[in-house]
Amino acid sequence: MLIVKPLRWVALLPGALVAGYAAYLVGGTINNLSITLYMGRPPNGWTKLLGDFMAHMFLGAAFVYAGAFIAPTQKPIVAMALGALSIFLGGAFVWASLIVEKYRAIIAIAGLLFGSSVTAFSIMTGEVSAGAVDE
Repeated sequence: MLIVKPLRWVALLPGALVAGYAAYLVGGTINNLSITLYMGRPPNGWTKLLGDFMAHMFLGAAFVYAGAFIAPTQKPIVAMALGALSIFLGGAFVWASLIVEKYRAIIAIAGLLFGSSVTAFSIMTGEVSAGAVDE
């Protein structure tokens, strides 16, 4: 038990990244498949933008939730830190997309910011439980 807590702190960021990417892949695939089955064609235009928004929303939410779940203690503070990291990186991504004139990426970045900030706020206020705190 003495070695488990430090290992959980070490695994926090890599685990959160892997969980976020897995949620992005699974959620995005299911979302695009649902749009295709409902509309009869692959998403394009505004449905593609909506699909990108939702897939990146899954990524942000899973990143913050998984990181807070992996943390052995101080789960609300970890959620706040991961939410702040997402906001910082999202701002850098917006700046980069403006520089290279890829304006469509801003919709996906907005989904990332929305998912991570709502999840961080929900964990900090206690509305969403991120698992039991280890003693």
